[in-house]
Amino acid sequence: MGHGGARVSRLLPTGMHFPYDFGSIPGTRSEDGDPLDVLVLNDAPTFPGCLLTVRLIGVLRAEQREARKWIRNDRLLGVPQTPVNEPQTRRLQEVPEEILAGIEQFFGAYNRAQGREFRLKGRGGPAEAERLLRRAERLTGRR
Repeated sequence: MGHGGARVSRLLPTGMHFPYDFGSIPGTRSEDGDPLDVLVLNDAPTFPGCLLTVRLIGVLRAEQREARKWIRNDRLLGVPQTPVNEPQTRRLQEVPEEILAGIEQFFGAYNRAQGREFRLKGRGGPAEAERLLRRAERLTGRR
């Protein structure tokens, strides 16, 4: 595909789908070398390549094994925000527990299906998510 197109990094196994829109934050780099991951909890799905303005509401702390070493691979969680659509949800603690548990189970199953060892290490709120974003921006010299 030419310049400006969307790039698919991997296909999910048959029958598996992301519970919400999953993508990455341009101009960031996480500990695993990839852009920082974000899961956007929205009511209606968007489309590949769509850019959203997102309010970060929290983080799922996670790590995965890469070449015998465990590295951080957190998943930020956010909600869409526009100038006329203020999000109702502002903190991870406001998301129902059954939804969060389902998201955590998905990421465990998704990584097992990719042949990776993956461990969830806890949850954090919006301030921690913002700190992780700032660190990931600094790793690319963005700010």
